[in-house]
Amino acid sequence: RSELSGRTSASQVAEVRPQVTGIIKRRLFEEGSQVNEGDVLYEIDPSSYQSAYDGALAAVVRAEANLPTAQSKLKRAKNLTKQNVLPVQQLEEAELAVAQTVADLQVAKAQLAAAEVNLERTRVRAPISGRVGRSELTVGTLVSAGQAQPLATIRDLSTINVDVNRSSSEYLELKSKIDSGVIRNEDGHAKVTLLLDDGSVYPHEGKLAFSEVSINETTGTHTLRAEFPNPEGTLMPGMFVRAVLTVGV
Repeated sequence: RSELSGRTSASQVAEVRPQVTGIIKRRLFEEGSQVNEGDVLYEIDPSSYQSAYDGALAAVVRAEANLPTAQSKLKRAKNLTKQNVLPVQQLEEAELAVAQTVADLQVAKAQLAAAEVNLERTRVRAPISGRVGRSELTVGTLVSAGQAQPLATIRDLSTINVDVNRSSSEYLELKSKIDSGVIRNEDGHAKVTLLLDDGSVYPHEGKLAFSEVSINETTGTHTLRAEFPNPEGTLMPGMFVRAVLTVGV
């Protein structure tokens, strides 16, 4: 059994950033509320992206309308060439026209798909479920794709991580005792309980999520991470806690 100090952190943290440039038109969440993955958090003015989508859609319709005409001309050219009425050069020109029309249609469809993606991105969605913090920017602010400043930050608090450090000497001593049989771990798993800053015991038992595979060269410590369920929302990121690690008996 060893008691190690550490701080809590959210199991997942996602910074919400825009993927298109425009002016924030609406904010659709309450700061500090619970949001679900896929919820629309912000709406960016879609006017220019809607125009681009409409133009791309019109280009697809036009290319689709031109294709049957080009194919019909090619069919006619083939029949006339077989009858030696039409020179081979005009047949080749008709084949080229069909190929060009097919290529135009493919380009138009690709541009339509890109325009549809950009239009959808004007609705900024939550990438994960969790508790959303304050909005860093207000309605009317011009934002840009890939900007450094996030619009908001979402933290998943359903599970809380606690990272603690143990000295390399403690690690070697414990390993030696387990190997020699002085300490027995029947199920192969370490039990972790949590002592809060006010001295109370956290009611939910945690589990050891991972043990770092190397020793920190600067501090000479070995990092462990424990995961704790947080159904009541008692634990918040940044809290000072003490993790009691029971490896065996």
